[in-house]
Amino acid sequence: MYDTVRDRLIHLHHCRGAGWKTIHSLLKADPTLTAPFSLPPNDLRPLIPLSDAQWTAFFHDLHSIDVQGIVKSLSSTLTVFS
Repeated sequence: MYDTVRDRLIHLHHCRGAGWKTIHSLLKADPTLTAPFSLPPNDLRPLIPLSDAQWTAFFHDLHSIDVQGIVKSLSSTLTVFS
């Protein structure tokens, strides 16, 4: 789905319920962050410490957010310091 960990991280960060604790749990289980996008819900659920309501919102967002649009929007407004 996404070529880089960066894009997968941005996508996960925009899912409701996915704070840094959730993302940290996912990174511990899969440092490439490919599992959330490929695992079936029953296999993914134990990796994510969310309530049932938060899980439902997270899983919906995981499969419906247009992260490419978000990345384009952010890249046109962010200043990169190097």
